[in-house]
Amino acid sequence: MTSKDIAILERAIERAGGVGALAALLGVRQNAVSMWRIRRRVPQGWAAYLGAKLDDPSWPHPLGQPCIDVAHATKET
Repeated sequence: MTSKDIAILERAIERAGGVGALAALLGVRQNAVSMWRIRRRVPQGWAAYLGAKLDDPSWPHPLGQPCIDVAHATKET
């Protein structure tokens, strides 16, 4: 266990929108994520999984990038 794993967990919690939201995304109970945080120990498999997910800019959106990019300029017809 490294401080890097805890940093990954904290970033994942922030990006997901909270402990409960991250737990729901992972399919685990909220208290599991809370205990990882309190004990400062993330199971190795979860640390690797979260690290990979944080490299994906579309995560945690369940369907990836939205279909409509409202900020994208369009050509008038």
